[in-house]
Amino acid sequence: MAVAGFASAMLLLSSPVARAQTGTLSTLYSFTGGADGEGAVGGVVADAAGTLYGETDQGGSAACTSHYQPPRYGCGTVYAFNQTMGLKVLATFTGANGAHGNTTLTLVGSTLYGATTAGGTSDDGVVFSVNTDGSNFTVLHQFIGTDGKYPVGTLRVGQNGVVYGLTEYGGTRNYGVLYSVTPGGAFSVLHDFLGGKDGRDPGSLLISPKGVLVGSTFQGGPPNSSCGNAGCGTIFVYAPQTGSFQPVYEFDSSNGFGGAIGALGPGPTVYGADVAAPFSVTLQSGTKNIGYFPSGDGVIASGPLLSPKGKLVGVTGDGIGSGTLYSASGNLVTNLAYFGDDGTDPLAQPILRPGGVIIGTASQNGLCPYCGTIWQYTP
Repeated sequence: MAVAGFASAMLLLSSPVARAQTGTLSTLYSFTGGADGEGAVGGVVADAAGTLYGETDQGGSAACTSHYQPPRYGCGTVYAFNQTMGLKVLATFTGANGAHGNTTLTLVGSTLYGATTAGGTSDDGVVFSVNTDGSNFTVLHQFIGTDGKYPVGTLRVGQNGVVYGLTEYGGTRNYGVLYSVTPGGAFSVLHDFLGGKDGRDPGSLLISPKGVLVGSTFQGGPPNSSCGNAGCGTIFVYAPQTGSFQPVYEFDSSNGFGGAIGALGPGPTVYGADVAAPFSVTLQSGTKNIGYFPSGDGVIASGPLLSPKGKLVGVTGDGIGSGTLYSASGNLVTNLAYFGDDGTDPLAQPILRPGGVIIGTASQNGLCPYCGTIWQYTP
């Protein structure tokens, strides 16, 4: 289905790990599983000076009141990192103020916006803001289920500083919601997912230069033998200016499976990745698979980024191996590096830095089985 009308204690490790096919994959920081955090599930965002900011799933304070999952140690942290200062904990989650930071932060000026999977009044997650120096941590919204449950994806900031996001569950049918929250904490449910063509279980959200939101769901669309009655997923658009929500594409296994989307291009074209391949969807004409992962490496983790040279760059999670860093151009998908001693199971979209350097997180291994790392790939 296609539709027209969419507007365009710190440990620094410097020795490289010899697992890159081309270039060098090295570890910038390895989490200890203690006060600094554990489980770098979310990605990083960088400021103009190159300081990285992110969240961890666990670690921090031993006190954690969330019952979302049995904590190994703490509810997670918000951190800043650069190679001069090492890692600094900006905030520690306790349960009441959030728990399990599994999303990638969004940076606006000197303010970071993020969400936690759990914590808050009903242990259904929170949206928060914090300054880059660790001051002024504020819970902007606490989910209670009817208004959403378990935030996912990266928050996007539109006009007037309004923050937009998704929850995986919650809402009328427990299929998730699209929401907005202002810097002052005014919250609104913009769309309640209902399943079918409407989509369900959303996972990724992007924003166009004109402020139009583009998102994906992991289920929804027509029932079929590969995905069952829930469907294979959808792509949708939402125009904040008019409040218009519109499903614009349905996956049905023959044209791919619903997956994480990571970039927008002209056309308009949406770039993403599913369990088998990175893909592009030109909304007026349908899906074109860009290529298949070599040897079936990995389970797809996040949507790819689009480099200035038009290549897709992304990661696969812990599937057949321990995860890969790949690039895709045309029909060719190339593994740039394999994860191992530098951390395993990268789940979040990496970022591209000057000189073609790629930086990201690995959610497991490093100093302990679930510690995780911040890694760097230098071409």
